[in-house]
Amino acid sequence: MEKESVCKAHVIVVPYHGQGHINPMVQFAKRLASKGIKITIATTASTAKTMERTSDLFSVVSMYDDITDGGVAGPGGFKGFLDRFEASGLKKLTEIVVKHENTDHPIKCLVHDADMMWASSVATELGIARAAFFTQSCAAIGKRISQRISYPILEDFAPHLPSLGSDTGHYPPLIMHILRQFDNLDKADWVLFYSFNALEEEVVRWLSKFWRARTIGLIVPSVYLDKRVESARDYVFNIHKPSTGTCLDWLNKQKNGSIVYVSYGSVTSLSVEQIAEIAEALEHGNNNFLWVVNSQAISKRKHQIREL
Repeated sequence: MEKESVCKAHVIVVPYHGQGHINPMVQFAKRLASKGIKITIATTASTAKTMERTSDLFSVVSMYDDITDGGVAGPGGFKGFLDRFEASGLKKLTEIVVKHENTDHPIKCLVHDADMMWASSVATELGIARAAFFTQSCAAIGKRISQRISYPILEDFAPHLPSLGSDTGHYPPLIMHILRQFDNLDKADWVLFYSFNALEEEVVRWLSKFWRARTIGLIVPSVYLDKRVESARDYVFNIHKPSTGTCLDWLNKQKNGSIVYVSYGSVTSLSVEQIAEIAEALEHGNNNFLWVVNSQAISKRKHQIREL
């Protein structure tokens, strides 16, 4: 990266706290940094602690102390966590941007995960550019926005979404959270998608009618693509310790295109019945498979799964 004294701009990147959200945005941040852009990543205290020594391409600051507050496991469950994160995040983000106003490297742009649309209000208030970053495919977002257009009233819209978490309350907190992704997107300077045009050309063209949509390609470590970013050799954040070596050794012995890959992400909690059904389907399939699971969750449910 170019020296800070001659950096082209200063961008603050605000990822959502989940592993599948943090890693793509961090890889994107590394790409920006390799072009001479100064990067500050604002995240939760627990994530900042994990990432603090992962790269010399960016700095990491905390905007919410989820360690002290308990995060998702704290008071009020998921909704309580979201409320605390937003309240703290709005205050801290504003302080960070203001702090840099009279420095040699004032923050000129805020890139925020679309799951944290509230962060955009900081950019609006302080008069800096902003970009919303979707870590989901264009097709997934296109489906949600088309449903929202067809069913603009929440009472009609919410029942048309699949189950996305706890059904406590009239409207599950996760559905309410997802709906906020689309707030004020038309005012964003850019709406970025973790995809590429050739893969989703038709839906990208359709989304561009609503927003300033841009696909930014596959945001994986540079070592797997063009090798232009020397330090981008791996992902920087893992909730669980991955068995990378074991998996790669096994995969390298298999025929190309012969493996079924199964993963439901780091947040999903499958029931015993669901685990058993997936296992049965994979067992009766004609392919070898790689199934990403939480080993602790499986070990706790082994007895129940065997009974099924």
